[in-house]
Amino acid sequence: MTHQQIRRLRSMWIWNSVAILASSAETDQVFTGALDAGVTELYLYMAPHNYGPQKPQLQTFISRATTSGLDVWALDGDRAYFPDAAGPSNFYHGIENLIAYNAAVAPHEQFLGFQADNEPQDHADYRTFHNGIPDSNLSHVPGTGLWQPTQAQDREMLLCSWLSMHETASRLLHAQGLRFGAAMSWWTEAYEGEELGVSFPPEGAGGRRQSVMKHMMGLVDEYVVMSYYTDPAEAVRRVEVQAAFASGMAGVGRPRVFAAVEVAPGVGRRVSYGDTEGKNSRAVVLRDVGVIEEVDAGLTNRLWIATLGTLDWSLAATNFAAICPRIARQSHWLPACDVSLQSTHHSTSRRPSKPQAKPPCDDEAQMPHTIPETPRAGQSTAILGKHVVSDQMRRAKSLTPLLE
Repeated sequence: MTHQQIRRLRSMWIWNSVAILASSAETDQVFTGALDAGVTELYLYMAPHNYGPQKPQLQTFISRATTSGLDVWALDGDRAYFPDAAGPSNFYHGIENLIAYNAAVAPHEQFLGFQADNEPQDHADYRTFHNGIPDSNLSHVPGTGLWQPTQAQDREMLLCSWLSMHETASRLLHAQGLRFGAAMSWWTEAYEGEELGVSFPPEGAGGRRQSVMKHMMGLVDEYVVMSYYTDPAEAVRRVEVQAAFASGMAGVGRPRVFAAVEVAPGVGRRVSYGDTEGKNSRAVVLRDVGVIEEVDAGLTNRLWIATLGTLDWSLAATNFAAICPRIARQSHWLPACDVSLQSTHHSTSRRPSKPQAKPPCDDEAQMPHTIPETPRAGQSTAILGKHVVSDQMRRAKSLTPLLE
């Protein structure tokens, strides 16, 4: 397939779905803004129990999207879905409700697939990832773990459960002909200078130890890298390892790999366009996305990867409001444990090359290192390159928009 034959893809995360679905005016703004920005896919947040109550609204929304040439994916994720917290039962229940919804509606009213945004790094009450410690420095001394006996076992079990959740989700969705995607942090291949390794299935069950990214690639149809950075060249660099690995996979089962840009304010200078002087305008964002796509033109021919470039306008600062004016005021990034909608992270941006130099202090929203305390109601937290709020606020978000 030539580069010209590959359909360019741009996606947009929508987390304030209750407000959007309840208002035809809000829906109009979403579609106008999305089409204006060349968006082809919408990731619509769905709380696990909302498919039934919101069925009529979903039918109308997805039908309109289909007519406009937009594919709609359901979206969910929460740090609490990991087994060191509440566990994945609600995560699976949401997927089952998605499947039941699709079975009850016409084809043009159905979701195309489901995207998971479950991220394991520490924040608030969750501390079993042990932020800021490379795999090689995790303690193997009994008593050092917070969930398992040791620090090393804490992280190993956390990453293994991350993969197990996605493996189950993949099986459930693919059995129904639905696509499955995952939002993934870019630093899985360069966390404190090392890749995050894990044996999966668990050791003793025929598992293979390799990067969590390499395991995850085999489970999803879309691998969305939260490569947030306002320098397009750096944004592309943050997805090169993932793209190269995907290129070596067999044609069947090879996922589409995406890069992403962040436009939400409050995330960090050079990480979000909303916080970076000279970059905080819609025109500049679209220009830089075009640069990323031009770089990707070469990658596409060489690596058979779908277009890089995922946008989230719903958390845009006021100068992005020209696209979706009301949405810019009412949406929130809310992925499970980092600082933006598909990412809330406080991190020190580290490069894979060694030695590891400490990054400038204004570039600390990409890798979990020192995490701020849980925000107060109405506050968002920058934790890992994604504009997020606490999980408690996130759950409440399914009932009311976070920003009025």
